[in-house]
Amino acid sequence: MMNISLNSEQEKFIQSQIAKGKYANIQQVIDSALKLLEKQEAIPAQLEEKLNYQFDELAGTWNEADEIEFLENTKPCREIEKNLWKSSQFY
Repeated sequence: MMNISLNSEQEKFIQSQIAKGKYANIQQVIDSALKLLEKQEAIPAQLEEKLNYQFDELAGTWNEADEIEFLENTKPCREIEKNLWKSSQFY
């Protein structure tokens, strides 16, 4: 069993939730809070999975014209980067 300490604001919030009838007791409030925390923790992994799926989908639509367009559009950036490295004091 775990003991936790709450500050006065947290205690007031929990008591207000019980008084409003949203929860029957403190345990239900804590259970609900932990379920929300679990969902929040899962969101980054779900987003990464969704993005990877979308990237995989896009990869299948990439063609030579897209590659040429990409290289042309990013050429100025590559030139800037090359010049920055030339003028950099860092090696």
